[in-house]
Amino acid sequence: MRQPLSSVKMETLSPSLPHASQGSASGDAVWWFVLAVVSLAVAGAFSLVLVIGRIPNIGAIIIPDAELARRSLVVHVNLAISVWFFSSLAGFFCLLPGRRCWNWSRLAVVVAAVGVVLQVIPVFSRSATPILSNYVPVLDHPVFLAGWIIFISGVLLQFLDLRLIGAGRFDSPLSPGVRVALRSGAVVFMLALVTMVGALVNHVPNMNPVAYYEYIFWGGGHVLQAASALGMLGAWMILLEHLTDQPVLGRIGALILCALIVLPVLPAPWLTFGGYPEIWFTRMMQYGLFPAALILIGLGIMAVRHRMPMVRWHLQSPALGGLISSVILTLVGFVLGAMIVADTTLTPAHYHANIGAVTIAYMTVMMILLPRLGLTIAWPRLARWQPLIYAIGQMLFVLGLAVAGTLGNAPRKTYGSEQRVLDTAERIGLAIVGVGGLLALVGGILFIVIMINAFWHSQRNKTPATTLPRP
Repeated sequence: MRQPLSSVKMETLSPSLPHASQGSASGDAVWWFVLAVVSLAVAGAFSLVLVIGRIPNIGAIIIPDAELARRSLVVHVNLAISVWFFSSLAGFFCLLPGRRCWNWSRLAVVVAAVGVVLQVIPVFSRSATPILSNYVPVLDHPVFLAGWIIFISGVLLQFLDLRLIGAGRFDSPLSPGVRVALRSGAVVFMLALVTMVGALVNHVPNMNPVAYYEYIFWGGGHVLQAASALGMLGAWMILLEHLTDQPVLGRIGALILCALIVLPVLPAPWLTFGGYPEIWFTRMMQYGLFPAALILIGLGIMAVRHRMPMVRWHLQSPALGGLISSVILTLVGFVLGAMIVADTTLTPAHYHANIGAVTIAYMTVMMILLPRLGLTIAWPRLARWQPLIYAIGQMLFVLGLAVAGTLGNAPRKTYGSEQRVLDTAERIGLAIVGVGGLLALVGGILFIVIMINAFWHSQRNKTPATTLPRP
C-alpha cells in the first residue's frame, strides 16, 4: 500500500518542492490563515455583545447604547463571513503552483489586515448607522466603507498573483482537481466585484441608504456565494483525498463540475450593467449551486466506499467528522431554502446552514494542512472533536430557527426589545437557538485555540513552514 498522506500522528512527509518555493507558498498561506483566525476570534467577541444586549432589563444597563448591538452585528457578520471566508480562500490559493510575484502575497495580506482593522473601529461610533443589507451588511460610515474596500482589494491583489494561471514550474501539495476549484473561486470572486461595480454605475439617484446598499450588494452577494461554494468544493476534495489517499476528481472532471457553478454566474455583470430585474440573481442561486454539490457528494460516497480501509486508518484525524458535518449542513441548507415562502426565521436558518457548511470545511482543512505547513497540532484529540462540536451547535441553531419560523412564524431581523415570542413553538425554537449558538461558540473557540497555539509555537520554535508534500 502506498504511504498515506499523513498518519494519525500527523507525520511530515518528505518535501517535493525546492526549499525556497515551499517556504514562500507555506509562509504566504499561514499569514492569510492567521488573519482569518484572528478575524473569527474578534467576530466571536462581538457576538457576545449581541447575547448580552438580548438579556431583558440587564442588557440595557450593561450596554446603554441601543444601537451598539446592531453595529456589533454588522461587524460580526463581516468578520465571520466575508473576512473569514475570503482570507481562508486566499490562504488556500497561495498553495497553488505558480511563480510568486515578488512579495506580492505579503503585501496583499497586509492590505487586507488594514482593511479589517478599519472595519472594526466605527463600531464604537454613534455616528455609524448600521444597515442590515443582505449579503454584506454595512456601517454607513466612511471608515467602515473604506475598510471593506481595502480588505476586498487585498484579497483581489492576492488573486491577481501568477498562481492564478500557474505560471512557472513550481509544484503544489494540491491535486489538479482542487486547483481547478480554487482558481474558479478566485475568478468568480473577481466577477462579483465587477457585478457590484455595475450596481454602482446603474443605481437610481437619491436612494435612501437602506435601498442603496441592498441594491449594491444584492447581485454581487449572490456571486460571492458561488465563490464560497467553489471554495467549499475544493475543501471537500482536499478532505476526501486525505481520507482515501487518492484524488476524487481529475482536472477535466473538476472543470466540468466547477462549470456547473461558474456558467450560471457569468452573466451577472451584464445583468447589473443592463439594469435587469433582481429576480435573476435569485434564480442563479436556486439552480446554480446544488447540482455541483450533489454530484461531488455522490462521487465522495463512492470514493469512501471503495477506499474504506484507508478511511478507517484516518479515523483519528478531523477529516471524516468535518467532511460529514459540512455535507449534512449543506443538504439541510438546500432543503430549508426550498421551504422558504415568507420572510421568517426560516430564511436565516437556510443561510446559517450554508455558512456553517463552508466554515466547518475550512476549519477542518486548515487543521489538516497545518502539519504539511510545518506547524504542529498540540491537541490532536481535541482537533478531532472540534468540527463535530461546532457542527452539532450549528445544526441546533439552524433547526431552532427553522422551528420558530415554520411552526411559530417568527419574524426575521428582530433584535433586543423588538423581539416578541408569540407562541410555544417560537419559545421552543428560540430556546434551541440559544443552546445551539452556545455550543457552536464553544466549537469556534476550540478551533481558535488550536490554531493560535500552532501559530504561537511555530514562531517561538522558529519552525520553518517548508514541508508541502504532494498528494
